[in-house]
Amino acid sequence: MKKKTQYVGKFIYVTLAILTAVALGLLLRPSAVPVEIAVVEQGPFTEQLRVDGTVRSRHITTVTAFATGDLERLEMKAGESVKKGQTLTHLKWDFRKPVTSPVAGVVAKVYRESAGPIQRGEPIVDIIDPRDIEVVAKVLTTDAVKVQPQSVVKIFGLGDDSELEGRVLRVSQAGFVEISALGIEEEKTEIFIEFQKPPPVQIGHNFHVELLIEVSHTDQALQVPLGALLKNRNNWAVYTVQDQRAHLQSVEIAKRNDSHAVVSSGLKAGEQVILFPGDQVFDNSKVKIRRNSHPDP
Repeated sequence: MKKKTQYVGKFIYVTLAILTAVALGLLLRPSAVPVEIAVVEQGPFTEQLRVDGTVRSRHITTVTAFATGDLERLEMKAGESVKKGQTLTHLKWDFRKPVTSPVAGVVAKVYRESAGPIQRGEPIVDIIDPRDIEVVAKVLTTDAVKVQPQSVVKIFGLGDDSELEGRVLRVSQAGFVEISALGIEEEKTEIFIEFQKPPPVQIGHNFHVELLIEVSHTDQALQVPLGALLKNRNNWAVYTVQDQRAHLQSVEIAKRNDSHAVVSSGLKAGEQVILFPGDQVFDNSKVKIRRNSHPDP
């Protein structure tokens, strides 16, 4: 009877140990990570260059002192309209003579507001034509060589959701060096863009805008969303999904715009890639596609 009791006790102990091990195994087993996916697709692709631009008047007329003398106080302020021949101030020379505006337009800049001595040729004000404006963008020379005259440009960032269309007028052949915010010397040049239609009257001289300049267009390109790309050492890679598992796949990128990248090797049309993979996703990890996940159009 005693042996039977010991046998039953051992059996219960072993059974509990097995059940505990199974339970721990189930608890410690990696669960599938929910992910969103996109499908690698073949379709039209437009390579774009995203840069900042400044609205400028094509013609700036600088009114200067016609002689050395004493300039009276200038009451005109920047932004005020002037007529051709309108008196801006007076200059005392051998006699008191008015300083007039040679053109009609808007005062863009005031160089001298206070009264006092002035030298001949010294600037007083800049006057612009607010209707005759263009956009100027400072671009890295390595990017500028890709841009051709008449390239399509999207102009936005005007404080609302509106978007204007422009065309590249010309790319300057003269480069210059500019210091970046990080203190790095950058070789740049200027790209001049004209509006395809008259812009709203609210847009003025020295206004900031954002630009998307079309660099190239391909009717059939294999592409993935930028959100699927990640850096693996010094190479680009994506996570593909096969049999509910993530697989790290190296890829080569040929071109990119603000939303997609063209893949030259490493993927095929129809493959599924994970969007914005987190730290829980790694090579051969189990994944579960979220129900609200949908292929990228």
